[in-house]
Amino acid sequence: IGEQGVPAEVLPLVGALNGLFARVTEAFERERHFTGDAAHELRTPLAGIKAQLQIAQSADGAIRERALRQAEEGVDRMSRLVSQMLLLARLETEPEELSEPDFCEAGDELRAVLQTLRPLAARRKVQLLLQNATVAAAVQVPASMLHAALRNLLENSIHHTPPCKQVTITTELTPAQLRLRIVDEGPGIPPEALARITRRFYRVAVANTGTGLGLSIVAAIAQRYGMRLHLENRPERAGLISGLDIPRRFHLPQP
Repeated sequence: IGEQGVPAEVLPLVGALNGLFARVTEAFERERHFTGDAAHELRTPLAGIKAQLQIAQSADGAIRERALRQAEEGVDRMSRLVSQMLLLARLETEPEELSEPDFCEAGDELRAVLQTLRPLAARRKVQLLLQNATVAAAVQVPASMLHAALRNLLENSIHHTPPCKQVTITTELTPAQLRLRIVDEGPGIPPEALARITRRFYRVAVANTGTGLGLSIVAAIAQRYGMRLHLENRPERAGLISGLDIPRRFHLPQP
């Protein structure tokens, strides 16, 4: 709504309406992008699942079992993709109040993530090594958001680490923050891709798995809750050093 010639007493109302219209336009634009991304990214796994089911219908024995197993794996990958897309869409909307406290115990969330991902590491024959076994620090991040960020970082390292290698997790407490680092023995990230690696659906040439959303989610969570995402290649050998600088919490909530 144009403001030229509008009486001064009506200007605040016009400004509020224009702000509302702008927010509605942004919401529609986010929805349009999300729908387009979902249609594009889900088309390939759906086609793969359909192909494997067609093979299973026309085969038997070991071929049928292998096709059904690959179809199940495709469903798992698609479920993971949908969950990540929904979380990213939630993070990219206007800030909202969470039903959980805005702080958590970082050690509890780290141990929970490790417990969840140990079966994946075992299947890929990757050793998980936590150097600081007694992490105790209250941080200014909701538990579900810290859990999601840590899981995506660690899962990324496991997927890109070759069998019989290890992923090492270290922590360091400073007066203001908890510095968490994950060091893997994978191929790392090409230097020219480091600046773009947190973009949605961006995949580097060395990666043949994943959804392309994990680091985008971590970056969005870090930005919302005042964390710093750390990504660099190991200087002395192949591998990636990823991590978070997480603000600590010092004041307990009032009863």
